Amino acid sequence: MSRQSPAWRHSCLLIAGTLVFTGCGSGASAPEEVPAHSEARSLVNGPDLVVTRIQAPSALRHGSAFTAKVTVCNTGPAPTANYYHSLRLYLSQGATQQFPSPNTPPPTDQQELGRANVGWLDAGACVIQDVQAHAMPPGPGPDGAYHLGAFIDTELQEAETDETNNGFVSGLMGVGSRPDLVITRLDAPASLMPGQSFTATATVCNQGTTPTNLPSVELYLSTTAALVLPSPGPGAPLPPTQSLVGSATPYGNLEPGQCTVAAVSGQALRPQAALPDEPLYLGAAINPTLSTQELRQDNNLFVSGLVGVGLRPDLVVRSVTAPETLRPGGHFTPLVEVCNVGTSEAAPTQVAVFLSTVPSLTMPAGTPSATQRQAGTQSVPALAGGRCATVRVAASVHEPQAATQNQPLYVGAVVDPSQQQQELREDNNTRVEGLRGVGSGPDLVVASLQAPASLVSGQTFTAQARVCNVGTMPSAASQVRLFLATTPTLGAPSSTPPSTQRPLGAEPVPPLSPGECFTRGLSTSADLPLDASAPGTPVYLGAYADPQGSTLELREDNNARVAGRVGMGQGPDLIVTNVTGPASTQQGGPISLSARVCNVGTGSSYPTRVQFALSTTDTVIPTPGPAPLPTQSWIGEVPVSELSAGQCLTLSAQANAVTPSSAQPGQTLYLGAFVDMPSSVQELREDNNTFVSGLLGVGSGPDLIVTALSGPSNLASAAQNSLSATVCNVGSSTAFNGNLELVITAESELPAPSSSPNDLNPFTTVPFGATPVETLLAGECRSVSAQGSANAPNVTSEFPGTPLRLAARVKSLGSPAELRVDNNVFIGAPVGVGNGVDLVVRDLVAPFLARQGSAFSAQVTVCNEGTAPSNGPAQLQLILSTEPTPLAPTHVIPNPTTQLQHSVGQLQVPALGVGQCLTTPVPAVASRPSGASQDQLLYLSASFMTGAPGAELRTDNNSLTGNVFVLLPY
Repeated sequence: MSRQSPAWRHSCLLIAGTLVFTGCGSGASAPEEVPAHSEARSLVNGPDLVVTRIQAPSALRHGSAFTAKVTVCNTGPAPTANYYHSLRLYLSQGATQQFPSPNTPPPTDQQELGRANVGWLDAGACVIQDVQAHAMPPGPGPDGAYHLGAFIDTELQEAETDETNNGFVSGLMGVGSRPDLVITRLDAPASLMPGQSFTATATVCNQGTTPTNLPSVELYLSTTAALVLPSPGPGAPLPPTQSLVGSATPYGNLEPGQCTVAAVSGQALRPQAALPDEPLYLGAAINPTLSTQELRQDNNLFVSGLVGVGLRPDLVVRSVTAPETLRPGGHFTPLVEVCNVGTSEAAPTQVAVFLSTVPSLTMPAGTPSATQRQAGTQSVPALAGGRCATVRVAASVHEPQAATQNQPLYVGAVVDPSQQQQELREDNNTRVEGLRGVGSGPDLVVASLQAPASLVSGQTFTAQARVCNVGTMPSAASQVRLFLATTPTLGAPSSTPPSTQRPLGAEPVPPLSPGECFTRGLSTSADLPLDASAPGTPVYLGAYADPQGSTLELREDNNARVAGRVGMGQGPDLIVTNVTGPASTQQGGPISLSARVCNVGTGSSYPTRVQFALSTTDTVIPTPGPAPLPTQSWIGEVPVSELSAGQCLTLSAQANAVTPSSAQPGQTLYLGAFVDMPSSVQELREDNNTFVSGLLGVGSGPDLIVTALSGPSNLASAAQNSLSATVCNVGSSTAFNGNLELVITAESELPAPSSSPNDLNPFTTVPFGATPVETLLAGECRSVSAQGSANAPNVTSEFPGTPLRLAARVKSLGSPAELRVDNNVFIGAPVGVGNGVDLVVRDLVAPFLARQGSAFSAQVTVCNEGTAPSNGPAQLQLILSTEPTPLAPTHVIPNPTTQLQHSVGQLQVPALGVGQCLTTPVPAVASRPSGASQDQLLYLSASFMTGAPGAELRTDNNSLTGNVFVLLPY
């Protein structure tokens, strides 16, 4: 059979999974101009109706019913004059559609699918209108891809400023009984050496209407961002800009809507036209020979982006962490994680932090940019390939030239800003994080939102919203309001809410000091948005701080929070909340498993089952048919009895560790579970039945981990100390010898131990000691002690008060190799290092009931757990608060009394020697904070005043919240 010539063989990128995109070739089209249907009625200052978006399934069978969501906007300067505007949906063979004029016969290449009415629209307003339709191509045509479009005001009810823009042609819709294969993701190493063998993983999905066997996947390297396939025929050459570097034919079958991950082995072969060390684009094609007939064959290509090819370093900024708000002229200390994703070691360099008015950064060389301004720099140590370092940068807040007063700014960083190092890629040295508020003002956010997982329409429910002021100034009294929405985002509230969201109940929020939070319970009725009328429409619960916009904030774009999707209706909703199994097992060996299953719905469930899977990816996909996906294997199951609403069960099962067909020997696998497959129970939600736990080592080998670290909470500088660690072998065979390394670090993560002696950042991490680990049988644990001298890393000299932690790294030195090396690092508890004080509140005992204004006594136990005696009395305050974590007193604000908290007692704690404790009563007077309601439970805390950075070895243990306090009236 001769190879078919694909319509997209010249140049095209992937277009997958949606009809809202811009395409190429014969793919989706940008909105087309439609012939003017009337210009005589046009108004200079009237409404202007346009269709801006169409959401619909990517493929359907002939005649299938579906609902399209069409976004219609009035972009004119005036509201519409009519309350009725006809909206019609069409499929056409071409990308240009004809306006349905009553005086013109309908075109033969265009078919109406459905129609609806759009009501009155204010100027600038948009609405998402559901259109009930049937997938009928013109003709009706054969199986294939057709253009989906829509027209608004087809009956010419409205005189508009522009009568030529009422049509919109979106992307292609597949119609018929065929599969439609696309690649949605391609993962591979960031850098490759020329000729290096590597493995890429391609996520392949079937967007069509029928199942299919998986065809071949091909990998390419290209000098351009577009792939070109050869002309039909065996041995046809590729263009010099592109090289075929690997192929694979995955095993398995894909049902409609299913995805799988295909592993493709390749070799980094440069295209003929590539220059030495030139970065290349990595791409893939599914079904490149067209051996499988599909509804669409214009969307089989995918380009993931550039990879470096050569023997050089490649420095990138992985993350930038900074405060939510910044004060002009002030100072802040962002954390910047820099990684070398190249193939050779990177020399020491610099990283620069910037503030920017736009979400991008340009390299600092050349003419200074008015949109960005450097805030600070810091040195970065030498980094071997694959290694990372987190550095603290001393930065100052100065706005860029283009910034206006109190304008929110982006925080970003540039590594190697002077471009002194030759890298595989120079285009990836920058990273920009989200906006930060800059100025003097409040900034209200919804920090958390908790509510029932399922709701019944019209019934009352209660949610807990926590509102915080992350700004630099106190906020005025405001509100927090709940919303139900059919979209996972909330726009700014308006007097005429869109049909996608329904405002629910609101509650007042008192004034908040900077850094202060307030938790408010909101009881309201679960009223659905207009767009949620169709059964099964996803509904999301969200909350909005200051919905009336009465508070002028540093940022107005961060007031919303969406908790997630909720089940709506009367029925069950089964989920798996936890899966446990062994840390490792032999290939095919027996394993004991357990799963916790809960019904978070509103009604009882019927009996069903939980099935366990091993997967090469961190997802588990239900496969009701007999053929499993190559990336996963179903290894066991256990029945689930009937569960009433809110009930949970922990179930145990025995299984055999049969690995997926695509798993490589010795590959670690994810353990997961799926409840109710196939769907025998009709649930409120079917999208939350999966749970995937951590990795499982499979094979014969040891696996050393550290499960605990113990020692003093503070270590004296240069003194000998003893620390102990619990080391376990969770592998499947004996570990004959190993090595345990203890360090003191300011990092939150550390690399696994390697053969390189310089694999840790000396600025943030210093060694404490090392000790051998003797033979450990599989499943055996042992406490191992190490002696060492404690020294603080240099970061604490430049940045006093930097938190430090103990950490341990363990590795097996014998044979065979460990099953896993990703679990060899353990980050332990905070630790102070040096000669200093550490005042700690260890215990707080007080009555839980008192009358307003009455005297009471609380008993506190305070200790000095530092390495030096305290040199004078320290103030301890008792605080009554509506929150479990009140604002603690500091040397800047010694008495942070607000409407939500009140200091009710204090004590001068005398000087304490090293290790000395004092238990003493603290007299107090019960006084309700002014913002607390009469029946509100309060929290009693005891807090030492926090001094300037470096005044204490540790400041994370200066406060303790004790029992809940109930205040009765006078």
